[in-house]
Amino acid sequence: MIRVTDLDVSLDFYYNKLGFVEVKRNDYKQGRFSLFFLAASGDEGRAREENAPVIELAYNWDKEKYDSGLTLVVSLMRLMTSMHYANV
Repeated sequence: MIRVTDLDVSLDFYYNKLGFVEVKRNDYKQGRFSLFFLAASGDEGRAREENAPVIELAYNWDKEKYDSGLTLVVSLMRLMTSMHYANV
């Protein structure tokens, strides 16, 4: 499970930069979070049938402060995105 803090940036990264597709989404209103299950493009059928292989993204609806390890992941995503656009 990968926690994401900026849902729009994260989904853009996984969908448009890495080519993943959403195979399932669960919203938990009482817990105020959503889980997104992503599969590699072309592997959606297997992911839906077997629930694997998938990447699980967790998004908390309320803002939370995360430790520096997760900040590093967000920084790396932004760096990779900027490198992608620099090479286009």
